[in-house]
Amino acid sequence: MKKSIFLTLFVAVSICFLGFGADARAANPALPITLQAYGNSYTVTKYEVKKDEEGKTMIVLIGTGWPIVPMRNGNLVIPISCSLIANGQKFDNTSFRPSQTKAEYFFDTSAQPEALIISPNDNPEKKVTINLK
Repeated sequence: MKKSIFLTLFVAVSICFLGFGADARAANPALPITLQAYGNSYTVTKYEVKKDEEGKTMIVLIGTGWPIVPMRNGNLVIPISCSLIANGQKFDNTSFRPSQTKAEYFFDTSAQPEALIISPNDNPEKKVTINLK
């Protein structure tokens, strides 16, 4: 009898857990996220929300491809755009700093983001939204 109750409880908890896990995964895309921009691949394996020296919000996308910054019409272009949603308002990045393994995006707000929107700059319809709440 105890085994039967335990098994029933275990199955019920497992179903609830799997169901909640599926909902959470549907709300956010699984990492890594790979985006194609200007013929190159950019992969995000992790992201961080930080504050810069002035206390403004900064997003760090960690992964591969970031040292490749293409040129168009004689100008360097940001391959992957990053925006944030904070207090119901969309903020586009004001500056960008790539390195070997990450890209840092700086914003003109100190608000805590509710979501991130990343997309290839040459194909913005392919955007990916990451909910942070």
